[in-house]
Amino acid sequence: MCLCLVILVLGVLEELRGVEELAVVKKMALFEVYASLRLLGFRRLAYVFERPPRRPWNKTSREIYQQCGTINYYITIPSWLLDQRVVKAELKKFVEWIESTSSQSEEFRSLVRKVLDTWARAILLKYPEDLKDPEGRWREDALEGVMPRGPLEWKEEYEERYENLRIVATALAKAQELSDKYGYYLYVTLMGD
Repeated sequence: MCLCLVILVLGVLEELRGVEELAVVKKMALFEVYASLRLLGFRRLAYVFERPPRRPWNKTSREIYQQCGTINYYITIPSWLLDQRVVKAELKKFVEWIESTSSQSEEFRSLVRKVLDTWARAILLKYPEDLKDPEGRWREDALEGVMPRGPLEWKEEYEERYENLRIVATALAKAQELSDKYGYYLYVTLMGD
């Protein structure tokens, strides 16, 4: 019995090593993933990444609220949660969308602009009152490094955001697939913001 479990674990690890998107560890803000999923209309899948989570509104969101915990700044997502009917359907649509979209498509570029605009508005709202100068230069200081300046920076931004979303989609889909294949629950662990 113990030997079979070891072989099973090695099989899962071997399959995970074969996924090149998961080989490179990237640092990404979970807010970007959350905002992207919300703007794409994947409400329940986005709720998995919402920190702090708001009150649950139905049975599925209650399960997400109870099971997607934060442990030492790591967010854990159990694979069985991804098998719930609504979450599974949204994950499938998300994976299909990311595979049929490129980083330079107008739909994706519009999404990135909306996410950055949301991020910028949040930063401006939190900016300390005592640092706001009357000439309005504080806005430029507050948004330094957030909003790309030229076409080359925008292109790099699109590519980076696309890779981030592709990694998230791949990680969630692979966890769900391996869980179904081997019959064991897996946990996807993400570093918190």
